[in-house]
Amino acid sequence: MPKRTPLLLSLLVLGSLTVAGCTAADDAAPAPTDVSTESAADEAADDFDTEGLTAAEREQVEPTGACIDGYAVIRPVDAEFTQPEACDTVSVLGTGADITLTDVNHLLLESGPNTITVTGGLESIMSIASGNEVTYDGPAVEPEDSGSDNTFTNVE
Repeated sequence: MPKRTPLLLSLLVLGSLTVAGCTAADDAAPAPTDVSTESAADEAADDFDTEGLTAAEREQVEPTGACIDGYAVIRPVDAEFTQPEACDTVSVLGTGADITLTDVNHLLLESGPNTITVTGGLESIMSIASGNEVTYDGPAVEPEDSGSDNTFTNVE
């Protein structure tokens, strides 16, 4: 029997150390963090100013509308913009612009306000922005609009 006592004592010590490692502090919930409801695109558009940029810098930020692999991003700021080519999906990141698009299947509105005219029909409109006025032709589309104060007019 004396040989079992050290073994039992070792198991009891090991078991108590294992249980001691599990404390209520480990189960505490993480502290909440503040989450902004304004998208990064809205913030960037609000603060965007092309004055003072060099020609090379302006070329990088001004909208080109180039369709790459079926996706174009445009960033017009307080300007008129006409899309240079057809594209499956166009994402609008600019603000204060008068935008004309042709032959676009999917329109993503990530900032505003803008006035947007689309010809050639649309399959979908998704907006996380506010204050956009979209006029389009072709079959009526039910926009997915999580922004506010947007208007979507189908002129068939």
